[in-house]
Amino acid sequence: WMRYKLIMRFLQARGVIDDATSASPVQGLVRASAHAALGEPLLQAMRTIFLEVIARNFDLCDDLSELDGVSMAQLLTSEQLTVSDEAKVMRTFVAWAAVPSRPMHEISGVAPAVRFPLCKLWPLMEPLQGLMAASDTVRELVNEALKHQMERTVYGPSARLQPSKRKFLLDSNSELSEIPRTKARKKASRGSVQRLTAEQL
Repeated sequence: WMRYKLIMRFLQARGVIDDATSASPVQGLVRASAHAALGEPLLQAMRTIFLEVIARNFDLCDDLSELDGVSMAQLLTSEQLTVSDEAKVMRTFVAWAAVPSRPMHEISGVAPAVRFPLCKLWPLMEPLQGLMAASDTVRELVNEALKHQMERTVYGPSARLQPSKRKFLLDSNSELSEIPRTKARKKASRGSVQRLTAEQL
């Protein structure tokens, strides 16, 4: 926390932000990233600290739409991400993806970091339906999650749920990631694969 406060004061002194006490960590990260004069090594070090603060206070962050794809991918896979409910992660991702200028490859590349099976998906909320129509990856991930939820209902805790490997934004060209989308985050206060019955559909 002290490193974060020092960075914010440094950014204020350099004129990157107006007030270190009122600017949010998201604003600090976005403005620092746009300030090329700081230099890439320093920006990388700052990004790590900013993302850790955002991850630890994820429930309090209402708008992450200004984050770029790499920052969002790093945030949603952070071991420090503390959230009361994975649905908060899903809603944040959907709002982030809804930005009109967001490149589709970033949306598809970040989507595997969302643990859709842990969210109450049905009935599908309208913004998620729109995103599924626009992105094959999101549609496939949500359909896979609904299948996992049905299997958990039928087979109970013994159901062996295997999330498919997906191309992730931070992967090299030849890699596919196996992100544990059916497991609660280490720092989540609660989370398990939701149940879904045929009657609910």
